[in-house]
Amino acid sequence: MTKNFILCKTKGNIVSPLPNWPRTKPKRYMEKLNSEQQILVAARKIFVKRGFAGARMQEIANEAGINKGLLHYYFKSKNRLFNAVFDEAVAKIIPKYNDIFDSNLSLYRKIERFVSEYMDVLTEDPSIPSFVLNEINRDPKAFFERFEAEVSDSSKFYKEIEQRVAIGAIVPIDPKQLFVNILSMCMFPYIGAPFIQASSGISNEEFKVLMEERKKGVVQFIINAIKR
Repeated sequence: MTKNFILCKTKGNIVSPLPNWPRTKPKRYMEKLNSEQQILVAARKIFVKRGFAGARMQEIANEAGINKGLLHYYFKSKNRLFNAVFDEAVAKIIPKYNDIFDSNLSLYRKIERFVSEYMDVLTEDPSIPSFVLNEINRDPKAFFERFEAEVSDSSKFYKEIEQRVAIGAIVPIDPKQLFVNILSMCMFPYIGAPFIQASSGISNEEFKVLMEERKKGVVQFIINAIKR
């Protein structure tokens, strides 16, 4: 990570950057923090558009409205900048669902919270699914080696589903299939948003309303599919 950032581990063990606030928060420090965030926002846009291989530091600097020298001052290489952007994107997703699945909530309540909170994250930042999936496809081995412990935490949810099936509380279903169903029903509309909006003739704001309505529909669909 970059200078003036500390590493903060969430419950899911994802490492995410948090400001290492000085006590006085001087103006120069705040300007530096704002510049770093400005770079991360610009870099995400370019990485999503071009991919890692196609992105150029000069284009990222132009998008951020700074010179290339300043960009290299904050992030010494494209690889370090990409890792910072990617870690930030992943940290918005994995700790959230780990916290939900580790909770003492009922199964149906966990499904409801996961769908609602996951879709809220994607509505706030619709570029996350495409950005993360592109990186996984680019180098799946590196991704799973890097986040193996966090990703494998879904096994806890799988065990709960198996236990519920065993006592006859829900219909027989492969836990992996259930998880894929939940994840894909939440994620696909954001990946396919350009096509959905173009074919339906809806604006960005109308799409957000549609996704807000969809949260209840997805939860009801999943619960109806597994309940006795």
